[in-house]
Amino acid sequence: MRIKYLIVTMMGCLLFLASATGAMACRDPESQVRTFLTLLSDEMLARDFVAKVVVIDTMVNIDNGMRTSSVRVVDPIKGAQQDQVMDIMSHTHSCATDAAVKAGEEYFVSGTIDAHGVFVGEWRGFMAP
Repeated sequence: MRIKYLIVTMMGCLLFLASATGAMACRDPESQVRTFLTLLSDEMLARDFVAKVVVIDTMVNIDNGMRTSSVRVVDPIKGAQQDQVMDIMSHTHSCATDAAVKAGEEYFVSGTIDAHGVFVGEWRGFMAP
């Protein structure tokens, strides 16, 4: 009888852990955030800085959970310069869709450069990859 109770208790714990882990996933497509884009909307094209970039290197800072990606502009569209190199910070939480960004890949970025020279261009809502 004790073994049966132990097995039922363990199964209950496993189910609880599985459901708690699932709760961490981004459940609302409108909560998704993306910095590295595969397409550009008219709204994105209207920003001050728009370019196609290639990722040189990317790494996640374990202290703050932010990803820093060094990029080089391969196609300046607006406000960018050919071969301009810059760092772009992006989130890594469960609603961030930039987790698959890898060195050597090309993406669009759209945003602004703030007073400190930092790129700001995070987009919210579902966007097809």
